[in-house]
Amino acid sequence: MTALMLLFSGWEAASGGSPGWVRIGCGQLALWAAVELARFAVWRRRTRARGPARN
Repeated sequence: MTALMLLFSGWEAASGGSPGWVRIGCGQLALWAAVELARFAVWRRRTRARGPARN
């Protein structure tokens, strides 16, 4: 879902047909989505590096 939001928001922010406030808002959403995807990737890499959970 976040990847789709990043794609759509980035497209709207880059398009020239939208009003300025829409482009700014979509740019902020795209930035937030990119940060969330990066955080997820780091979390996923760290949890895989630890190996399987042991009880």
